[in-house]
Amino acid sequence: SIDYRYIALSPHILRNAGKYIDLNQFDFYSVFLPTNFVKPLAAPVNAYAKFATFGYGDSLVLHNVAYLLEQKKITRPYEIRVIGMDNRGTEGFVNVTATSKGQVLAREEMEHHALDIDAFLILYDKKRYRLSCSGSIFESLSMMKPIIHFDNDCINQFNSAKSPIGFCCYSLEEYIDKLADIIENYASYKVEFMKFRENILKLRARCAVEESAS
Repeated sequence: SIDYRYIALSPHILRNAGKYIDLNQFDFYSVFLPTNFVKPLAAPVNAYAKFATFGYGDSLVLHNVAYLLEQKKITRPYEIRVIGMDNRGTEGFVNVTATSKGQVLAREEMEHHALDIDAFLILYDKKRYRLSCSGSIFESLSMMKPIIHFDNDCINQFNSAKSPIGFCCYSLEEYIDKLADIIENYASYKVEFMKFRENILKLRARCAVEESAS
């Protein structure tokens, strides 16, 4: 019926949906998930690498990441901060810190805990968010945080080779190796992180609510 219009909250959804249904039979549109971005903040100044998961995350994958990083016998300090209520399975890792004891955090608290974070860890695998859009990527854009993520249709939509905003890894082993390299060679990554932040600013402009108004 022409009385209905369908809105997908990311272009990747239409690409994947087209494998299952004939999009030409429906009145489909694509916009970026409407987000009120916070005011851009200065890059953090840290003595060592600080990562975080923000929001729901994935406690099982985070446990595996923390465990495998410990096996690397890394020589420099680092932190993985859980900014959210789900820190199950991470309690025994000295480099993983929790901001909540299982209770929901206020929005202001979450944003405060993210201020000194160098990069957000997005832990969704290839099977997740194929026909929907994760809010995690927009939290990264809003708080100007480069991302380290797995190959995922949703996140790949925003982290392009032409204008990267972080690192895409294709296996758990590659993910661990990248984190370990950032930790051990933290100073050498600061220029690259600044470039990611510049690209995030450009992406924020393309994803602004005003751009989807029409």
